[in-house]
Amino acid sequence: MQQLQADIGFAPWEPPFGRKSYLRPSGLYYTKFRKITPFTARGVIWYQGEQDSSHANLYKKLFSSLIRSWREDLENPELPFAFVQLPMFNEEKVDTWQILRDAQLYTYKNVKNTSIVVTVDCGEKEDVHPKNKKPVGERLSLVARQDVYKENINGYSPIYKSYNIKDNKIEISFDHVEAGDLVVKYDEKLKGFEICGEDRVWVAAKAEIVEDKVVVYNDKIDNPIGVAYGWKNFVEINLFNSKGLPAAPFNTLSEY
Repeated sequence: MQQLQADIGFAPWEPPFGRKSYLRPSGLYYTKFRKITPFTARGVIWYQGEQDSSHANLYKKLFSSLIRSWREDLENPELPFAFVQLPMFNEEKVDTWQILRDAQLYTYKNVKNTSIVVTVDCGEKEDVHPKNKKPVGERLSLVARQDVYKENINGYSPIYKSYNIKDNKIEISFDHVEAGDLVVKYDEKLKGFEICGEDRVWVAAKAEIVEDKVVVYNDKIDNPIGVAYGWKNFVEINLFNSKGLPAAPFNTLSEY
């Protein structure tokens, strides 16, 4: 029995999965969520994803399916859904936290009526549960005020929009940013940027803010094809907007 339990992914001291167990597949959904639906909700806030880092490549489909399912169960196809992008964490076993953050960014860009809250600066290197929760709540309130309650504020972090290659440099444009809105925090120089050439080998890059854009380059790469920012489980980043909101990690070679 212990070997069977180990093979299917839970510890030998856990009880067998019964019909009412929240630990079984879809257990939380049927034993908790479906028992109280449908009901009227103004919107949803969601903070989850750490356990999904082991299969981060599936998260694009899983997360969008969950949102669709909840909207069906709550009988509101336009239900606002605000979620927190995972912070930094030094997961040493596998380098996939940035893949899951990228899937969350993909969800924001492709699933209507969703809002993303960037918290990369709130993570802790050795603690999967960061203690600094106050900024998370404050940032969730900003996107709720903007997207749900329609207040005229810019409650968003800088979100990667597009890039343009000029000679040996790549110019990055962002959504939710105006001229002069981008700032460097904690240091004089931008950190966390990488660039690659046609060999797709990522190397550290220099980056400079030019009005509402960031220009990225490495003098040793003549023909760059991609830029990544914050593209590790844990890495120092310091690109913010003037309101103190951090830019979301991104990879220009990803499929948004």
